[in-house]
Amino acid sequence: MKVVIATIADCANISDLGKMNIMGVFRNIFSPVAPCRHLQFYVAIILRPDADQKGTEHFIQLVLRDADSKPIGQFDELSFTVPNAPAGVTPEVNLVIAMNQIQFPRFGDYFIDILIDRSRLHSIDLTVQPIINRIEG
Repeated sequence: MKVVIATIADCANISDLGKMNIMGVFRNIFSPVAPCRHLQFYVAIILRPDADQKGTEHFIQLVLRDADSKPIGQFDELSFTVPNAPAGVTPEVNLVIAMNQIQFPRFGDYFIDILIDRSRLHSIDLTVQPIINRIEG
């Protein structure tokens, strides 16, 4: 299984036709203080399973880690099934996971690990930075 897209965004959804819509992609969160809480963001993921994985069930879990790889948030496993695409068509799995009320204990680098069947497949970088107020005159 390969990751085609893995990103963080202000909004993401999957249309009735199966198309993924991603809006407001970012890698930085700015805050006047730390610790800080981000009300909501989405993790948008497109997976390309191997051909022999058609019709199989898998589990995804996200783990938020700090720069020292210490877990600061672990989220419930979710299951998904690889679609049975017609012969010659490579199946894809679109996943959108809402992240609500996430607490970041300090400024710095963070990582969202994507685990498939309890093995780390990919990681998304995220940085929490202070807002620097500049007075222009």
